[in-house]
Amino acid sequence: MMNTSPMDYLRQLASEVPTLNERFNRCLQDWGNETPPVTIIFAEVGEAIVENFATIHGEARKKIFILIENGMTSSNLGVKTAVATGLVEAMVAGADKKPDLWVEFKKLFGAASLKHAEAWLTFGR
Repeated sequence: MMNTSPMDYLRQLASEVPTLNERFNRCLQDWGNETPPVTIIFAEVGEAIVENFATIHGEARKKIFILIENGMTSSNLGVKTAVATGLVEAMVAGADKKPDLWVEFKKLFGAASLKHAEAWLTFGR
């Protein structure tokens, strides 16, 4: 993952679930010839995880959260930052409105992801 671009990382993560892949591709299309800022497209996929969590099952769910943790612990600062400030923060914002979903996310986040998620959840409170 050291030489992986944030967009390639997200493309791999989104490819695991059709609804995530659709959101990823729609965001790219919405930006036309321009590349969307990484925080925007990562947040789009994070929101799609929140919205479609109930339909993401088994191995796909586990793999998504493993990839999130891998991104959070990556030595690639671009990937790590995009995962934290785009993906995880969007997931936390969505789960903050759905307590049952937050409980599920807490079980699935790895140590680094959970640390950032809990810090973001309590930021400013």
